[in-house]
Amino acid sequence: MPDFTEQQEPKFSFPIPDDWSPSLRLAFAELMDKALADGFPVVIPVRGDATPDQIEAVIADMRALVKNAGLAVPPSA
Repeated sequence: MPDFTEQQEPKFSFPIPDDWSPSLRLAFAELMDKALADGFPVVIPVRGDATPDQIEAVIADMRALVKNAGLAVPPSA
């Protein structure tokens, strides 16, 4: 794995679904910019038919895993 300097930052590309509105695309881009500036995002893909309760459970489990591993980034003010 290469070492990155401030002059040589990694580049990321995220495929965006064609049916997303321009405002959703912009919100996603801003979310990713913030996540990458504050830490490295953890992405959890879920099936399209997942219920809100299932998604909330997965997110809670992942937050606990990251916190318990000592990897949590403190929230920014």
